[in-house]
Amino acid sequence: MILFRNKRLLMQCCLYLAGVGCILYLFKSHASSNSHNIAHSFNVNTLHSNTKYSELCFEDGLKPSIANLDENLQSWSQAIDRKCQILYGKYQDLYSVSVRRGALHLPARFKGKVLKWMGGDHKLVSKVYNQTVFHVRNLYSLEHTVYNPLRAKRPSSGSSGRLDSKSYVSKLAASTNNSCDFCNFREMTAEDVFERIEGKHSVSAANAFKLDKWHGLILTKKHNPVDLNLEEVLDLFNTSLKWFHKVHSIDSSAKYPNLIWDSLPHAGASQVHPHIHTMMDPNQYYGSHHVQQEAARRYHQYTGNKYWDDLIQIHHALGLTVTLKSAVAVAPLTSKKDHELFILSGEPSVDFFSLLHQAVQTYYHDLSIYCFSAGLALPPAESMNLRSPAVVRMGTRGDCSSVHSDISSLELYSVRPALLTTQMKSQLTTPLLLFQVNNVNVDPYRVIGALRKRVVNYLHSTDASVARKMVVWP
Repeated sequence: MILFRNKRLLMQCCLYLAGVGCILYLFKSHASSNSHNIAHSFNVNTLHSNTKYSELCFEDGLKPSIANLDENLQSWSQAIDRKCQILYGKYQDLYSVSVRRGALHLPARFKGKVLKWMGGDHKLVSKVYNQTVFHVRNLYSLEHTVYNPLRAKRPSSGSSGRLDSKSYVSKLAASTNNSCDFCNFREMTAEDVFERIEGKHSVSAANAFKLDKWHGLILTKKHNPVDLNLEEVLDLFNTSLKWFHKVHSIDSSAKYPNLIWDSLPHAGASQVHPHIHTMMDPNQYYGSHHVQQEAARRYHQYTGNKYWDDLIQIHHALGLTVTLKSAVAVAPLTSKKDHELFILSGEPSVDFFSLLHQAVQTYYHDLSIYCFSAGLALPPAESMNLRSPAVVRMGTRGDCSSVHSDISSLELYSVRPALLTTQMKSQLTTPLLLFQVNNVNVDPYRVIGALRKRVVNYLHSTDASVARKMVVWP
């Protein structure tokens, strides 16, 4: 009888433990799913005003220049306000900044040439003797950027007699208009296995030489890239969203939407006519967008904080953000190219693409740069547990008419060991032990300041009050 009771008690204990185990498993699965969503989500409404940060976190006010980065960080580290202290701690979790100073001597004859390079500015020449270089690293994406604004003043040969960029683009567009395949898209471009998707100002085609199973082209119906207005840009991306919906309805394994936009041949475009590449991957985002996604996952794993929220807040405190309603633009400390911007939103919305359009207009009309490259990653298809924001990463590619390349061996092949903790190295799941060095010649405060003015003007215009809609994705 006692043995029976013990067996019965033992069975009850086993059933109880099994039940507890199931509950814990379900809780862990739910928590893991939520953890992924938390790691990748962000809320633009959490941003404070730059003025408030300047008052609370920087004793003498924020100095908006990359040349003052070290001074700003020193001031921030001594802030008394608790919110400033917490955010500075997050900056230390996410970034490493080192300041290096190098000296040199100039022979008298060579000094005259340097003075000419510097436009006759003796004050600039005096800075050549003792230069300050900033090395900025993102400890989770493993990006490494070097800033020395004086490098932007280096000589450029072969510029005499060359057209200014705007005239060059106008002449290039006019000379290619009659022979343009994309202007004659029905006869001179390939089609996807489904019918073309056509909007009022744009139309889809298939890439004749695919980079993936699903690789489309979305073409504008206007030839000159400089002439695109907001309505036409929104229609371009609306057609892209329809293309992603169509592909996913045919092939449910296609889950990760990637877009590439290169403007003009100097930036890598095969045609002058404006077009974007649309691709869907079954497993992950392409290139740097996958790196950022992995960075968000690891950052949340090791700190418990939201990667995008903290990255945006850090840059906002440093005066390197601009918001347009539900979208935010960031001039990242670890830029890859000059005038680089991150644009983020919870979804690919009108605000998101409108801010992208304002960024392009800033490049064109405020900075007089017409060649740029942009990569976009949109949230994965609805069936995915992992929720990522809509992200644009874009930067300028230099003078469109120049014979000089904007990429060197420094960006392509220069690598250094990543600054990882022992714990991070042991748990790293992706092969990111090395990362490239990016040399950026332009102060990020320049592009964010120009974009901020343009966004303010846009928000006060009648164009911003027009009700517009985008196709919902996912």
